[in-house]
Amino acid sequence: MVFMHMKLLARSVTGFIMLLSLLPALLRAQESTVDVPVIMEELVYAIKGKDTLALDYYHPAADSLRNKYLVIFVHGGGFSGGSRREEANSYFSRQLATFGYQSASISYRLTAKGKGFGCNRPAAEKLETFKAAVEDVYDATEYFRQRAKRAGQDSLHIILAGSSAGAEAILHAVYWPEKILAPPSSPLPAGYRYAGIISMAGALADTSQINRTNAVPSLFFHGTEDNLVPYGVASHHFCAEDRPGHLILYGPEPITAQLNRLDAPYYNVVFRHGKHEWSYLPLISQVSLVYDFIEHDIIYQFWRQANIVQKSY
Repeated sequence: MVFMHMKLLARSVTGFIMLLSLLPALLRAQESTVDVPVIMEELVYAIKGKDTLALDYYHPAADSLRNKYLVIFVHGGGFSGGSRREEANSYFSRQLATFGYQSASISYRLTAKGKGFGCNRPAAEKLETFKAAVEDVYDATEYFRQRAKRAGQDSLHIILAGSSAGAEAILHAVYWPEKILAPPSSPLPAGYRYAGIISMAGALADTSQINRTNAVPSLFFHGTEDNLVPYGVASHHFCAEDRPGHLILYGPEPITAQLNRLDAPYYNVVFRHGKHEWSYLPLISQVSLVYDFIEHDIIYQFWRQANIVQKSY
């Protein structure tokens, strides 16, 4: 059942009404996955030195009003491994296409491959790894912007989604200004704004850069006892202060606190006692909530600030 173990943290009748309002969309999400033909194409979006960066592009065979919305998914793997074609990643991207959206699961440069991304990796190098991943996310974004322009589609709304390392990449792509993290050669136009983000066990290196200009509808999935990426404020991989890899990161708890101060919308799904497995489990078990988020918070711009608690499996 969609609402099994779900608890909306609301202290008013308004919160209860909001929860009831989710029912129709969630039920439609369950029904819309039946025999919807989906096309998958492998495309190359960038070539950088010896790296040919490809993606799997999923879209419904028939035209859809939701074709104006594209979800770019960035896989996890500690910036040293993982694949866009892991079963859960492909399932997630294909399911989005059955709802009528476009989706793309991308490969990106794994700059920590063979080096690790734990407590022995210097913090400065970790930030450079974030930077390279952000650059690739921007290139994938621009690839689809230009593709849409050539097709005469001027209103493509791009949503970023990511798991673990991929979630860290998309959070920095959206919430850190170009002058701090992103490459100065960003292909995106100045002031480009994503339609929203979906973070699965991700965190930011600084929440102070989230402001009213760059805040977008944000969906978070995170375990409260994640042992790699903090839900609250802690060092990446919980490295001790005297280790080279000590880097303070801010998870959904402080991020949503900042969004709350800005009166910006967010949807925070918390898995009680959950660990880092919630970087990938939402790809399978929470697709209906992703659908609801895209429909309500992005397409229809239904403002809400919600915290939902689920029991971890």
